[in-house]
Amino acid sequence: MVLEQIVKKNVPFAGEHQRHGALAQGRVQLPKPLTETLRERQCVLGNGRPIIFYRLHLHAHPKHIELTDYLDESAQSTLSDYTHAKVDEHGRFVIGVEELNRVGFTRSSTEAIPITYVGKRHKVFVYRTEDYESMPKRQREHAA
Repeated sequence: MVLEQIVKKNVPFAGEHQRHGALAQGRVQLPKPLTETLRERQCVLGNGRPIIFYRLHLHAHPKHIELTDYLDESAQSTLSDYTHAKVDEHGRFVIGVEELNRVGFTRSSTEAIPITYVGKRHKVFVYRTEDYESMPKRQREHAA
């Protein structure tokens, strides 16, 4: 457990990644580089399933989802602010359909929405791509 905390503290999520997003069934799939980083951060081997926590930012502009697997002692948030999800070997996890609708991530039962994942330190912020691209550059640089 101590090794896992050291790795999480020193292996940050990084970069912007785009992909078609969530379907109405609530499936979300992390881009492969973020899935690999998550597995590395949690020292997951073989077919092990990493764990991730998410929370919705409904009052932010634009609305988005925050993902994390680590809260350090100085974090203002607590684990009770997050919902737990297990990530499969393909980087997929489930967020409730109603929650996805609240942040505008679904259009219909079969159409996926393009979403952008932004890795920053111990968190990944998930935006609708059109919302993220419409943000001023300065806001994107300091997003979330």
